[in-house]
Amino acid sequence: MFKEKKSYKIVSIILALLLLLSTIALFGINKPQRNVTAEPEFANETFDVNGSLYGSGNSLYNPETYIRSRYNVSSLTSENHEIPSWSYMSQSALNQVYNDRNNAHVNGTCGVVACTGVAFYYSTVKGYTNIPSDKDTLFGRLISECYHITGDEGTYSSSYKIVVPWLFEQYGYSIRASRATVMWKYTKMREQVDAHIPTIFCTSGTELYGSHAMVVVGYKKYTFTYDGNKTKTETYYMLDEGWGRNRAAYVLEGDMPGSWEITIFER
Repeated sequence: MFKEKKSYKIVSIILALLLLLSTIALFGINKPQRNVTAEPEFANETFDVNGSLYGSGNSLYNPETYIRSRYNVSSLTSENHEIPSWSYMSQSALNQVYNDRNNAHVNGTCGVVACTGVAFYYSTVKGYTNIPSDKDTLFGRLISECYHITGDEGTYSSSYKIVVPWLFEQYGYSIRASRATVMWKYTKMREQVDAHIPTIFCTSGTELYGSHAMVVVGYKKYTFTYDGNKTKTETYYMLDEGWGRNRAAYVLEGDMPGSWEITIFER
């Protein structure tokens, strides 16, 4: 019988420790928090973009129609999971009010809009009544006191886990936030919706959205039969794009619009 020499065992242990440390570094365990102006690190998976879904440059607003355009569907059922009483945001309207009041020229504020939407929802739906129930007030405070935006500087996705808790603290509340760039993002989004909690959804350099921040406000599961007896289930996540359209856009699990990450919240 072959027996491993002691020196080989030591080398094996060292190699195992190095592998563990590299894995920890890769997934960002115990990463220190970044400040508001920090450049984010992206470690996202990038899916192949389906040209018929995202390549046209148009948002998807009717998943059922999209499913039927791809499959010979004989029967279809759906499950709807939505955050109740969500108020859709309008970036252009928020920018205009702020610019008019402050003789300013802010633009590129999608991240501020998403943070505003989260705070407004907690104020008006979840009973955090010390937070103003006025979108313009919340947006203005984030711009002037936190981000200090004067033009089209934009925001970094790494900042939202810091900025939303900061805003809540100004009104006497505590909320925890964390950023997920790699693991369990679909599961976390569904869990947040089921708990009636919004999630900030960020894309990076994508064909449809570019680098854009939105809010996950629900998801829909479609189960359908096609080509006789074949069965399939597809899950679509509902996004407030922040464009004042007062309806959700949809993105498909397993075929998302490029690199993306999420910021989740909990008390």
